[in-house]
Amino acid sequence: MSDDIIDRLRTKEDEFEALVNEARAKAAAIKDEALRNAKALRNQRLREIEDAAATRLKAEAEEADGEINRIGEEALAKAALIRARGIEKMGLAADEVIARVTEGIRDKGDAKDSDNRAERAAG
Repeated sequence: MSDDIIDRLRTKEDEFEALVNEARAKAAAIKDEALRNAKALRNQRLREIEDAAATRLKAEAEEADGEINRIGEEALAKAALIRARGIEKMGLAADEVIARVTEGIRDKGDAKDSDNRAERAAG
């Protein structure tokens, strides 16, 4: 009888040990699956973040290109305006120089007059 009880206890112990081992195996499988899911979720989130960052960088680059083009167009327009003003002012300056030279010639008299040539040479 006592051998019978000991045999039943060993059987129960073996059953419990088998249940514990099965539980450990299931726990390890659950842990492995959880780790795989966590890794997959992490990778998915990283891809989403990278995609969002790439989209934002592309939008910012396009905005910067637009701003660069706008500034370039403004600079070209200002350069053209400055160039036009410069040409206009050169013409006015040339007219002023011609007027002053002409006025100076008139003040000194006729260059063909021999008396004026002598005065200029002495002067």
